[in-house]
Amino acid sequence: VPMVNDQNAENKRQLNLETFQVLIPQIAKIRRLMDFQEKGVAIIEKCMRSLVTKEARERIVPDGYYDAITKVVDLLQKLDNLKDMKASLATDFSRYNRVLQALRAELPNGDQLAQEKHKLQLFLSNFQYPKSLIFHNLRDALKKIPGHEDVLIEMLQQNVDFIENERYLMLDEKYRLIRSLPHLMLLIDGDVDESTYK
Repeated sequence: VPMVNDQNAENKRQLNLETFQVLIPQIAKIRRLMDFQEKGVAIIEKCMRSLVTKEARERIVPDGYYDAITKVVDLLQKLDNLKDMKASLATDFSRYNRVLQALRAELPNGDQLAQEKHKLQLFLSNFQYPKSLIFHNLRDALKKIPGHEDVLIEMLQQNVDFIENERYLMLDEKYRLIRSLPHLMLLIDGDVDESTYK
């Protein structure tokens, strides 16, 4: 998408409109990613709430249930890493932000788009958690659940058992189990600072 400069200033409005139209599908993808991670965190939180009840603690939890939670944690972590590494997300959003500011008064839903832009901006570049926002959102959601550490420890023990006893079929399953170990430990610990990721 070409940048507006002094030479094409007379076509600035038209260029901004066309740029806005080109960026709308990309921003929709970012919005879907944000919604997906919110749903993923909510699913894990719901599962965790059901597993910390007194009745659930007295029963044996099927291995598949913990494995399914591990899959979601791993998927969220992969998405988090992609979001942090993909510079085009921030670049496209920055350009969208500038074009939206220029066209906000002309757009019929300009105020709604501006509110949505703020939410997306916090998702892409949160000042509190500049990296690993999805992981931090998950950790913050789990910290509100009393007894979640016990469930996470059981999940960690199951994953270690699966690795040691080679209870997996595909290499992807093995590496998912391996990738999940440090993240489960960080979720159990609860206190993460920026040096943890270095």
